Amino acid sequence: MAEVNGRYGKTKVRVVRVRKTPPKSAGAGPWHELMEVEVETLLEGSFLEAYTHGDNGRIVPTDTVKNTTYVIAKKSNFDSIEDFGLALMRHFLSRHSHIDRVTVTLTEKLWNRLTVSGKPHEHVFSATGPEKRVATCVGSRSGPYSVTSGIEDLKLMKTTQSGFEGYIVDEYTTLPPAKDRIFCTKVDAKWTYGAPLPEGQFHLLHDKIRDSMMEVFAGPPEGGEYSPSVQETMYKMGLRAMEVCPSVQSVKLVLPNIHHFPFDIGRFGLTNQQEILYPTDDPSGLIECEVTRARARL
Repeated sequence: MAEVNGRYGKTKVRVVRVRKTPPKSAGAGPWHELMEVEVETLLEGSFLEAYTHGDNGRIVPTDTVKNTTYVIAKKSNFDSIEDFGLALMRHFLSRHSHIDRVTVTLTEKLWNRLTVSGKPHEHVFSATGPEKRVATCVGSRSGPYSVTSGIEDLKLMKTTQSGFEGYIVDEYTTLPPAKDRIFCTKVDAKWTYGAPLPEGQFHLLHDKIRDSMMEVFAGPPEGGEYSPSVQETMYKMGLRAMEVCPSVQSVKLVLPNIHHFPFDIGRFGLTNQQEILYPTDDPSGLIECEVTRARARL
């Protein structure tokens, strides 16, 4: 006898939302806010007969899921992808009683308002990247909602104040110790909020958490801070995120080590003090870390 579990929905639904508000001053035009997000919505529930018997009577078409995404984007007054995801999730749970669980995954392409003659423009934006803002909202009838927010593809580099020494050396080790090296990575950071969810505050908290982790990576603007390993730096980044946002329960970071090697210009009678380098992505170190808030002891 076979058992089956299934879920379905719509992916790669791209939504551009322009929110228009009244002019900020006399003689000015409407003030526009821009958001571009790619949405995936997956539904779970009592519709297994569609798999086992070809009975579609309890299936919400994926085209309907797509249309609903655009309608909720219009009807909901949100300023973060997390609040958008929660609104979409709540719609399906309230509208269809046989749907038990909804997962909404959102990826935001970032746009910055253009500054012209020292003033922010009312309705012109420039794309940034490749950094993206991401979120996953999960909700079911039997339990609390969960929200995980994060950053993907944020490329960072510190050109000094990084080293790697004191590691295991065996018969296959060729890596020389380094007191001063390039530290370049592409940050993938996800943090999960506890209950109650900070609805309406996600945008503010995202910026606060992001800034705190960047401060740890960089250190003070004069002198910086020495990093003896990627592992220590990412651990401190996770700790700082939980310090500045008590509602965050865990932080997971993935930091690939994008290597930069000095080019041998000694052959041409020149010295190279970590000034002329060449980058390589393959192969690369891959370092992961999850920091979880300690449970209170009873």
